[in-house]
Amino acid sequence: MTRTGTIIDGRYRVERFLGAGSIGRVYLAWDEFYDERVAMKVFAPREETITSTIFLDEFKTLAELNHPNFPRVYDFGYLRAEGRPYFTVEYIEGADLFAAT
Repeated sequence: MTRTGTIIDGRYRVERFLGAGSIGRVYLAWDEFYDERVAMKVFAPREETITSTIFLDEFKTLAELNHPNFPRVYDFGYLRAEGRPYFTVEYIEGADLFAAT
């Protein structure tokens, strides 16, 4: 699971839980390779009708965006023990967009 201190793929150390949405949970993680904080979104659907395909589509859409107001997308992988996908993006400190509106 994604508990504080867990190392994922020998690279990402989970620091803390940041929030959850309809298809995933977001964690603050430390990228041991690049020595920087990242936001890690782990697939965790609240409804059985949501599939990992939707999660992958979200990753692809974010990866195609190239704008200074969107976080950069870094990596996509799988939590091997759980068979769940995750992706990492640039961590931007502050409130999430929904909370800010």
